[in-house]
Amino acid sequence: MNIMAMELTRAAAAVAALGSSSAQFSTLTDAQVLAARGPIADLLRLSNTAAALLAGTIAHRSRPELGQSGLAARHGFSTPTLMVQDATGLSRMEAGRLLAVGVLMNET
Repeated sequence: MNIMAMELTRAAAAVAALGSSSAQFSTLTDAQVLAARGPIADLLRLSNTAAALLAGTIAHRSRPELGQSGLAARHGFSTPTLMVQDATGLSRMEAGRLLAVGVLMNET
């Protein structure tokens, strides 16, 4: 398992242990609430990183020179942004930003 996968697993387990309802969260002590901020922030950061990496891969596999054989086109999307938007539920602008970050990550 790679480092990112291990960190995601750790953060997800820590967040899951907090509970899954407002009733469960309301029973947390102040110290537990304060401590929960770290794992939740980690999970968000790591999830966003994975989403950007995936968006960059979608962009690469949907390059204009691939035409209709590109990933997005083969699955009925006119652009990779629309494919990312559909997959994530983000707005078109947010999906475009995620795609741009993913492309930059792939280039570095």
